[in-house]
Amino acid sequence: MLSAASLLGQVSMTASSGYYSQNFNTLSDPTAAATAAWTNNSTLPGWYSSQTVFRGGGGTVGNDDMYSFGNTAGDRALGSVAGSGTGTISYGVQFQNTSGTTIDRITFQYTGEQWQDGAGVGSVVNTLAFSYQVSASALTDVTSGTYTTLTAGDFRSKINTQTGGGNFLNANDTSRRRLITVTFAVSIPNGQHIMLRWQDPNDTDNDHGIAVDDLLVTWETAAAGDEWYVWTGYPNGGYSLASNGPPACLLAAV
Repeated sequence: MLSAASLLGQVSMTASSGYYSQNFNTLSDPTAAATAAWTNNSTLPGWYSSQTVFRGGGGTVGNDDMYSFGNTAGDRALGSVAGSGTGTISYGVQFQNTSGTTIDRITFQYTGEQWQDGAGVGSVVNTLAFSYQVSASALTDVTSGTYTTLTAGDFRSKINTQTGGGNFLNANDTSRRRLITVTFAVSIPNGQHIMLRWQDPNDTDNDHGIAVDDLLVTWETAAAGDEWYVWTGYPNGGYSLASNGPPACLLAAV
């Protein structure tokens, strides 16, 4: 049976197959020059960051920091503008397997978005790099331990032409976003944890504003192979998920 994970506290994989979604729309939108406090496993339950604050806005501010990007208060994305002051910015979501069996496979889908074209001397592609870590104990940060990189899950900036002053981009435009879907084999024994992480390094010249939006994660075991799930991504970054698990479920977010 495909079940939805609770959004309260740490994300639990309570069944042998299930899903989790996050559209980040509960993030606040601080004023452009201000910051809001980020608290691990609280600002967004199950989420962790290397930063202790984040900024808001639609990419119009070039401060190096983590960001709640978006054009309106009810449509947000979690992103960053890395720089010399921040170094690499990391953020991710942690799951614990409480299903009673080993989780064998994970599929994740998200929309990578670009909210700012940084000022530079040429076309410098910025990468929001994906990696994951399985741990026997709970992970309390997103920088410790050994992570496995998975470049198929990376988002690379799409607009890299600005040469004088940061250029605001509306990432709700399909030319500034890309839907990414990856399935990978993994062994998560019952009781163990997995962190899915994105990292934004300090690149050459002024960095772009890049973000994760409309995240959907599904998991299953080998025993759950008789069930199916299908998701469809849409140009505006929304998605739908359908399953034949009893009862069949449909999840949609935009």
